[in-house]
Amino acid sequence: MLIFNHNDTDIVLVYEQGHRGDCLVFYEYENGAITEPYATLSTNVPYYRPLNPFEFAIKNYSENEGLFELLKQHDLGHGTGTVSTGFVIIPIFQFDEVKLNNALFNPFQIDLDLNLER
Repeated sequence: MLIFNHNDTDIVLVYEQGHRGDCLVFYEYENGAITEPYATLSTNVPYYRPLNPFEFAIKNYSENEGLFELLKQHDLGHGTGTVSTGFVIIPIFQFDEVKLNNALFNPFQIDLDLNLER
């Protein structure tokens, strides 16, 4: 698990499965535990091409400004493009599977077929 710092707040990355797909959420981290959601990192871009395994559209505006750079700073993967949605440009980020798993607060098991298992 990596503890990130954004705007003087310690945060950890959590993988969540939802009815609209998988997402990554930063939670505040205090005294060895997650406390409350800090920022939803990933966003849906339904009209964009299907994303690859471990590839996410990253919300990098408003309260999330700087979080995309935080991922790159920690060398968790690389950008694979952008998509325009409304008034903003959304970067697409391909995570390195092993580095992502090591960074998560709640790591998942990765089998050789790239299937995620809890």
